[in-house]
Amino acid sequence: MEIKKIECPTEITLSQYIDHDIDIQRIVDIEIHISKCDECLKKVRRLTEYHESLKALKAKSEFFECYKNSNEDILSMPAASSANNNSVAIATTKDGKYTIKVVPFLHENSFMIEVQVLDKNLHGTLIIENEDGVIIKAPIVNGFAREEIHNRIDLKDVSIRVEVEK
Repeated sequence: MEIKKIECPTEITLSQYIDHDIDIQRIVDIEIHISKCDECLKKVRRLTEYHESLKALKAKSEFFECYKNSNEDILSMPAASSANNNSVAIATTKDGKYTIKVVPFLHENSFMIEVQVLDKNLHGTLIIENEDGVIIKAPIVNGFAREEIHNRIDLKDVSIRVEVEK
């Protein structure tokens, strides 16, 4: 009896199989084939890893594109902790969307946080938050948001964004 060798699918066909971009009968045929062909099974595993890495890269790229087009920015410099009780500290966020000024008041442990919103088209409520939650939530008036705080806070590694008025 002669054993007939079944032709292996191409990498393009296997890629379509991974993406479910072919008809159901062809999917069944490929699954039967890879259950008997170690080489094609290895190709499917390798191609699956490749497809997953492409999906992850695309998701990351979409996230960064969304972030770039948003009004969110990050302050990675410790503005508040760098100022002593008698001096003003000024810092600009990573992408230059906001300037933060920490001004100490005469009475102890009281500070004014002033954030200048450099995009004059942004109106609404400025929000500064870290991994623990919202630190400051203040309305933007004439391009500035101001909030008095009564305790020393660390403004390092915070996210700053504007909740836009609707």
